[in-house]
Amino acid sequence: MDNSGFGEFLRQLRLNHNPTVTQAELASAICRGKMMISLIEQGKNAPPQGELLEQIIRTLSLDEKDAVKLRFLAASERGSIPHDIVEYFYSNPNIYQAILVGMKFERTNSDWHEIIEKFGEEK
Repeated sequence: MDNSGFGEFLRQLRLNHNPTVTQAELASAICRGKMMISLIEQGKNAPPQGELLEQIIRTLSLDEKDAVKLRFLAASERGSIPHDIVEYFYSNPNIYQAILVGMKFERTNSDWHEIIEKFGEEK
């Protein structure tokens, strides 16, 4: 994932949508005001979460890769676990243990990528 934040990535997705989606159109589709979208894109409002985030993903018809990135960026900026994996994470405590081991042995993102490939990441 690149270094752009949630707001910048959302703006890119909105502007690259075909046809382009304005802030007002996105806001209307999710039953919010245009100012909220503007503030989120500027990083002045926290990223949405839960159903509101899912409405944005559906409105922009995001593919799985962009949806995952948007959920990750939202959670990262909020300092939380992405809402789409919370239940799975907490029902599998060994995930937490795996992360602790990775931290202890200073595993890098490329190490984790190898694990993902081993377990059959969808292409």
